[in-house]
Amino acid sequence: MNYSFPLVAEGISNLEIDLLIQVVKSGNLTMGKRVETFEEKFAQVMHVRNAIMVNSGSSANLLALESLVRSSSNSLFKSGHENRYIAVPSVLWPTTIWPIIQLGFRALIIDVLPNSLEMDLNALKRAKKQLGEKLAGAFIIHPLGKSVELSEIIDHYSQDELFVIEDTCESLGARNKNGLAGTSGIAGTYSFYYSHHITTIEGGMVVTNNDELADDLRSMRAHGWTRNRRDKNRWNSDFGSHEEDFIFVTSGFNFRPMEIQGALGLSQLNQLDQFIARRQVLASRVASAVQNCEGISLIDSACARYTELRETHSWMSFPFLIDDIENRRKILEHFNNFGIQTRPILSGNFFQQVAAKNKKIKVYEDVLNAKKIHQHGFMIGNHHSLSDNQVQVLIDCIESIHT
Repeated sequence: MNYSFPLVAEGISNLEIDLLIQVVKSGNLTMGKRVETFEEKFAQVMHVRNAIMVNSGSSANLLALESLVRSSSNSLFKSGHENRYIAVPSVLWPTTIWPIIQLGFRALIIDVLPNSLEMDLNALKRAKKQLGEKLAGAFIIHPLGKSVELSEIIDHYSQDELFVIEDTCESLGARNKNGLAGTSGIAGTYSFYYSHHITTIEGGMVVTNNDELADDLRSMRAHGWTRNRRDKNRWNSDFGSHEEDFIFVTSGFNFRPMEIQGALGLSQLNQLDQFIARRQVLASRVASAVQNCEGISLIDSACARYTELRETHSWMSFPFLIDDIENRRKILEHFNNFGIQTRPILSGNFFQQVAAKNKKIKVYEDVLNAKKIHQHGFMIGNHHSLSDNQVQVLIDCIESIHT
């Protein structure tokens, strides 16, 4: 079916297509000056010391954790990390949890708050008190454009006690009272998939204010060599060789981005404020329509809280709850009849997925709120390229719901 209101939109202009053609014709294809310029600009916009681009947001998550485990000089896990836990929220995308398992940790699933997609931070504190050093860190997701307020965790625990990686892949540009989402923990990750706030088609970024960590990230995204490190002269001096570009100091992958991604990212980043402002306008219209609708509500930003969230929320998508589960099929069919594509909210309650039957995944206390989201929730897209006519179709659909 061709949807008039699809879940995702490409968001690439004709001028940007011409730009990408110019990059390809230049012959400079793999990671180079354009990627470096995009990284520098991104760090400036996010008010951080370092931004390291990779080939996807999923790679960014894996690389951020890898850099803590296998640091070239100052690992957080000198005494090992196997069988220690890292907390994740119960409603997530799988590429937040799998790096934890793949790198030898155990995952501790903590429920989200009622009528919310954000991790219950009080439950996280209880888990830390009970598990002590067995709970090493938390991979906290800023969900669908909303910034989770992390000051009570960041201020309460040192990084050695409980490190925080912020998965901000869904929430570029979202803010809390401490600043931009993704910039408070030891590292923050972002995705530039083509339906997100800015796109490089595929692509991601890790940001950090820790310079040593940043250099390890630069090594690890490209085989583990020193070539792109800021401190490579020190390594070259310590391990002198006439082959200075082929000194390997840590573990590595090939997560390098391409020059077309750097060029596109720079173009899109220059429009970020405009893109978010448009998403916020669309959110205002949808929130107003939902406020007068019986049977469904917007999760965690439902009408009464819209004014509070208006200036801080970057609105990647619209997550809904259906009041009566018996009406779920009828309401989803109603959206489909209007040509509006729907989907589950992320992966729903992840513990209900077949893949979650892994012995290294454990639920803390319960996941009752995630179960409700799994059963009653659904999601539709929000994109700055949507036309006023497309948005009106959505408004008409919402206003004509009869339960």
